[in-house]
Formats: sequence, C-alpha cells, structure tokens
Amino acid sequence: MRLRPDLIEATVEQATCFWYEMYKWYFAAARGKADIFSMGDDFAGQLGMMIDPRDWRRFLELACRKLFGLAKDHGLHVWFHSCGAISPILPDLIDIGLDMWETVQAHLPGNEPERLNVQAAAVQNAIVKVQDPSKIALKADGTTDAISGASLRPTAVGLAVEALKPVR
Repeated sequence: MRLRPDLIEATVEQATCFWYEMYKWYFAAARGKADIFSMGDDFAGQLGMMIDPRDWRRFLELACRKLFGLAKDHGLHVWFHSCGAISPILPDLIDIGLDMWETVQAHLPGNEPERLNVQAAAVQNAIVKVQDPSKIALKADGTTDAISGASLRPTAVGLAVEALKPVR
C-alpha cells in the first residue's frame, strides 16, 4: 500500500465501479421489493484492524461511501457485516451511511456491547447489532433492546424494516 498507493487506488476504483454498476442495475430491478442493502467485508481480525485505520480511510472509505450512497439513493437501509475488531472505523462507517452493523464477535477487544453502546450513542439513527447469547441491539440513542436472532438474520434482500424497530 505504501510502496504503490496508485496501484491500490486504481484497483479499488475498478472494483468499486464494477460493484456500483452491478448494484445500480440490481437496485432498479428490486425497486419496491427491498428494504435493506446487505454488504460485508472483513477489515479486521480478532486482534484489530488488518490495515491501519488511516489507510482504510485513504483507500477504502470512498468505495464504501459510494456503495452506501447508491443504496440510500434507492431508499434502502444499509446493513453491513464485518467480522473482527472494526471499532476504530465504526464511526466512519456510520458517518457514510451505515444503518446496521452485524458482527458475530462481541467478545473481541473494542466490540464489547457496553463500549459500542457509548460509541453508537453519539450518532443519530445507527443501530449496532451484536449477535451474542443475550441478543442485544445497541441503538444510537444509547438504549438497548432485546431482539430475536431470527428477526435480524439477513435471509433475503427484502428483509423487513421491522429489524430497525425496537422489540417490545
């Protein structure tokens, strides 16, 4: 990355252009039938980010911003799956349009529900879903709701928006 940043930028741009065009067609075809855009990428391992967060911001943030923005332009909520300890870039993802983050690793450093609750509380309309035995949804307003694991598992593009609402 540091030796040939131009090569990384060109590669990411080509991949982003491909996915953007594919999703543009896909979203148009699914208009009115989908509520959520589900996307995923693993930017981190169990001990932390695989690349420096500054490098993620330089090379990958714009790609996510473009794809999230396209989904938003089509009226879709953005559901993002990423394993690993991505908490250093979670505020960035929320800033560029993330509505829900799905992780299955709440036990990792930085992914603790209590810490994420504080981090997400500063951002409007963000939900952090932590898939652990207690099944807690951490919301931007600082509150938590118990959720049904089945209600938030993405099984189809047309997943109900109920996933965004608190379970009573």
